[in-house]
Amino acid sequence: MSTQITFKQYITALESATRDAMREILERKTQEVGAAGLADYVALCIENIDDRIERIDAAIDELQAMKKAAQGQKEIVREAVADFLVSAGVDKLEGDRVSSLTVYDPKPKSKLVVRDKQKAVDLGFAKVAVDTTALKKAIESGEEIPEEVATLETVVEQPKIKINKRRA
Repeated sequence: MSTQITFKQYITALESATRDAMREILERKTQEVGAAGLADYVALCIENIDDRIERIDAAIDELQAMKKAAQGQKEIVREAVADFLVSAGVDKLEGDRVSSLTVYDPKPKSKLVVRDKQKAVDLGFAKVAVDTTALKKAIESGEEIPEEVATLETVVEQPKIKINKRRA
């Protein structure tokens, strides 16, 4: 039993020791348990560090999953509250701790959908690939582009709430 405590003490010392302190720890351990004991001691230390790294990696994975879930839940809450307020005909809700909750409706954005890249390239809307910026500007400016080449589609985002903090 005392050997296990000694191994634990040395493993802990070696795991947190600076490079300069390693020699002293290793020499003391070699005198106590010999070369074979030193090999076991170093192996146990490295295995313990590997285990700690694995626990840290698992914790990181768990935290990343928790963060993603929290971000998703935040969006669900923002959208659901916005839907609730809109259905009640309310666009701003005054608060005690926050100044207010304001429902904002994102403006629809146009999204370019290139239907035939080759025809767009043939019409001169190309860099190395289809020049979607120039193609979108051409459509927006009224230039006639066949629908089978590209069209602008309106994208409507889900309304969300914004928290306005009370000013001091």
